[in-house]
Amino acid sequence: GMTAVGGLVCMGGGLFPQNAAQVLAAAAVFVSMINIGGGFVMTNRMLGMFKQEGSASYNRNIYLLPAVVISAVYAFGAATGCSSSLCGMLQLIGAVLCILAIGGLSTQATARYGNTMGILGVSSGLVAT
Repeated sequence: GMTAVGGLVCMGGGLFPQNAAQVLAAAAVFVSMINIGGGFVMTNRMLGMFKQEGSASYNRNIYLLPAVVISAVYAFGAATGCSSSLCGMLQLIGAVLCILAIGGLSTQATARYGNTMGILGVSSGLVAT
């Protein structure tokens, strides 16, 4: 997930790429986003195959709250002009969430939470970039 963030940083910030390095960075972001999205979808489907009858339902909608808060904090920071330090902090939060996702995916009991933490981490990194 952080490969897409690295590519976004290397893209130069303009609307269109201006040189070969920025074109390669844009291509890397495109391929990385396909990989990230497909990975999250396939992990969710795989976890759905192992769901046992009678097990508690998993409510992923509760994790929309942190995503909305992260986006709102970034929007507020960008509107008030303190976005440079805020971007670094949100990127750090995204990186920590991605590391927590790897830890969460290590066991089947916590894999759904790990997948959701990964989605939040990548989303936070992308919002901050």
